Amino acid sequence: MKCWKDQCESKLEFACPCTDPPVYSCDTHIAAHMKTASRSRHLPDPLTISPNPETKRALIDCLHKSLSDLYELRKKTVLDFSMQIKQINEKMKIALKSFDDSIKNQRKIISEIQIVEVISNFRKTQIDKILVAEPEEAINLLKDSFDIFDRSKFFIDDTGKLTKVPLMIESNRFIIFRDNSTKIVQTDLNNNYSSTELNISLNSPQSVYTTMCIIPGNSVFCCGNYPNTANAFIIDSNTNVKKVIDAPDKLGVSGSIYYNKSVYVFGGYTGQAHVNNAYRYYFLENKWENLNPLPAKSTFVSCIAKNNKILLSGREHSKIYCYDIIQNSYIELHNIQAGIWRKIICENNKNAYVIEAGGYIYEGNQEWNYWSTIGSSGTENNVLIGCTVLWQNKAYFAFCTNNFYEFDMKEKRCKKIKNI
Repeated sequence: MKCWKDQCESKLEFACPCTDPPVYSCDTHIAAHMKTASRSRHLPDPLTISPNPETKRALIDCLHKSLSDLYELRKKTVLDFSMQIKQINEKMKIALKSFDDSIKNQRKIISEIQIVEVISNFRKTQIDKILVAEPEEAINLLKDSFDIFDRSKFFIDDTGKLTKVPLMIESNRFIIFRDNSTKIVQTDLNNNYSSTELNISLNSPQSVYTTMCIIPGNSVFCCGNYPNTANAFIIDSNTNVKKVIDAPDKLGVSGSIYYNKSVYVFGGYTGQAHVNNAYRYYFLENKWENLNPLPAKSTFVSCIAKNNKILLSGREHSKIYCYDIIQNSYIELHNIQAGIWRKIICENNKNAYVIEAGGYIYEGNQEWNYWSTIGSSGTENNVLIGCTVLWQNKAYFAFCTNNFYEFDMKEKRCKKIKNI
């Protein structure tokens, strides 16, 4: 092997891998070789340590150029990623516009126009965040943006902000019926628990046995009465408007929960006997569906929902059950006391809780497959009224005595707040 320079007989000291096979060079001619083409291709391996300053300078220049080229390549990759994000956002804008238009044509059970406006604002904010985010964060934001197509994952809070649906629907308003009257009382959890009467016209007196559950937009689904009423309606506590619904059966003293555009109703009392009936009400279609019955007849059923499953338990139940929405079936989870007037069921991002009125507090993990008793509830043993609501990691509930309680899921204890 000879030096690449014609007629050079000097000792070889470098092998430059810019070609295959490598270009060999002596100490005198390596610098000249490296200037003949793009330096980014030249990363010569020294065969010996050269004392030649010119050669050392050429190697340093070559290394700097290689690093510079690598930086430019990375910058181009980031710019290409940003362009892809922008293209995806443009497609998302078109898709969301079509989505917004389709919502306007749906049944207006809750304020669809308000949802469209909030979605539009959410979309603009999300796009702005994506454009300045790091690649990994941008991908997560993009996933959230596409989640917006599933309205069951979102609801509008009291400030008009579009919010992801938590394990329980949060509401800073707690609503009950005054027993045997047409009066509806609303307690503001965000204003020193002040209580006011809603100006809503009811055709007949309601009782503390009317089943209620929160639905998105601060509306309330109500059904049944005591002992044998088949009425059902939705109250919009923002506008004081009531929408009447035909119920399939006498649903008094039952339990209900909103999940994924539907309300699920379990158990109840017909006036003659307890029942284990279960129903699903579809909001958009305004229709009812019979579900597989509860494993046992029960009244005062409490429940929460997530991941297409409903955690529930009733007065006559000595069990905590899980209802699988997809399979339309029930699974026993844990043994508890029977005969307790009612249970309060709530959940945060860490644990689920079943609180017996006048009994014990049971804590479950996120998967609901492990339960333990953590202490006494410290509440009265009486009939619960209204529906349990979640607000700032605390659950709120009331008894027919109008005593209003708070369960702090961080401190894991109940305390009485006031009489409402």
